[in-house]
Amino acid sequence: MKPLLLYAPIINGTQYLRVFKDYHSLQRNQVYDDCIVYGINNADAMQYFQYWANQAISLSHDPNVRFNAALASQRYDTASGTFVDVPGEFAQRRFLPETPFVEYLLQCPFSSSPIMLREDWVVTPRAQVKFDDAASFVMNACLAEPRSLPTTPHPVHPSPNPDPSPSTSRRRPPHTTATHRPTYTPPTSQTESIKPLMRRSRLYNRSKSDPMSLHADPSSGPQRLSRRPSAMPSHKKRQFPAEPSPTPSPPEPEPQPLPVPPPPPQQFANAEKIISGHATAFYQSLLKPTLGIMVIHSFSLETPTSEFDIVYKGLEALYARNVTQLVIDLQNSDGEDIEFATQLVQMIFTNATSTLLVLGADARSGRLIQRLSQGLYGRERVDGKANPFDARMFVDHNAGRNGDEHEPYNDNSLFDNTTDLTRFGRTSTYTLPTTLSLRPL
Repeated sequence: MKPLLLYAPIINGTQYLRVFKDYHSLQRNQVYDDCIVYGINNADAMQYFQYWANQAISLSHDPNVRFNAALASQRYDTASGTFVDVPGEFAQRRFLPETPFVEYLLQCPFSSSPIMLREDWVVTPRAQVKFDDAASFVMNACLAEPRSLPTTPHPVHPSPNPDPSPSTSRRRPPHTTATHRPTYTPPTSQTESIKPLMRRSRLYNRSKSDPMSLHADPSSGPQRLSRRPSAMPSHKKRQFPAEPSPTPSPPEPEPQPLPVPPPPPQQFANAEKIISGHATAFYQSLLKPTLGIMVIHSFSLETPTSEFDIVYKGLEALYARNVTQLVIDLQNSDGEDIEFATQLVQMIFTNATSTLLVLGADARSGRLIQRLSQGLYGRERVDGKANPFDARMFVDHNAGRNGDEHEPYNDNSLFDNTTDLTRFGRTSTYTLPTTLSLRPL
């Protein structure tokens, strides 16, 4: 892993590689955050980065998707309600890097001249295993015994007979059952000591103030109830002192409300989080209270309709706080639910007409996709979820059908009537241009 995480914002129409975060700023007493990266390993930074992403990442045929996968990003942890850094494929390698170090040519605000920075790779072990060569690795990692052994799911309880010397005729081998099958006995250090169940004739150790502690020494462990007359005389009438006059009991205090737990600490000092869901989070700027931030950190949802409730509440909360400007942050879109993405756009930027429906785009359609779409067509949607291979989800741009040129497909011709196109030097089968048919929220 490299301590410099990179991102590529577009500022004033120009895209540069920049330092997203420097994890070694404390060690070198210098912060390189947001410095522009002009060169990597004596080559142009953007060209080097794009070439490396095309060669090393097999995520997609689209070079832009590979480029984004190599950059650093963030993921939203719904459990803690915070964003966590993701180094990206370029900064965190799962295989050996090409060189033992990486050289960066940086342009930083605190320096008038470019800075040459050499960063060595930092090896983070996946397991706490020490080794110096192949032999020690095999011995310490491959042949080593597991650190924690599993316990038996159904431990065999010992006999409740308190006799320390039971009959040897009833003894069994320590590691066999009635059918003489071998069983696993975990080590003593990793098992709980199982004591025999106490009989009714025994009591647990009690303190001296306990009225049931008749004659036992508190430090002598469990005691047996004595049946001797000296322990509890049954033939002599016990004498009880005169009961004092009853005194009125003090009034019970009124129940106090439970303390309200403090709100979780804000992750960003200059922004207050208002509400968050599984795909969105809403913030209000403290430096500029009229500015709100809507972060869409994921499009992967099991129930997209429930997330729209969070979006409604977030926008209403911003409106109630007199927010007049909204920043929509789409920093980390790995794709997933196309209907949620499209409905979200229509929810915020509602169109008075269906102008955007004529701006179609094609999709890949091979033999397997055609067979899949033919099987899906005519079937009901499972749990109301949309499927990207269901032709009924898309608009037929062929005019003249019932006087409406924006009706959805009523057959599977979208995936059956295809054309061959060559893109990025690769010939594939594509559908005709189409648009997602929007359903009302």
